[in-house]
Amino acid sequence: MKIAAASGGYWLDRLFKPSMWLMNRLRYARKFVLIGLVFVIPIMVLTFQMFYNMNKDVRNTELEARGWFISVALGK
Repeated sequence: MKIAAASGGYWLDRLFKPSMWLMNRLRYARKFVLIGLVFVIPIMVLTFQMFYNMNKDVRNTELEARGWFISVALGK
């Protein structure tokens, strides 16, 4: 273990110890589900944020277009 500590790997062992403990106790099917969730949940969050921002941009564009039509009507 001194070699790992000398090379800086000791803190990595401590960092990953809880996840290794969990993975050693899960069966393969549950491991795949867990790994899948680790990838799917952030993708879902980012997708939600993207659609939220897109809808906000569309709404702002609609308001700008409405304002432009009102300003043209008042300007004439």
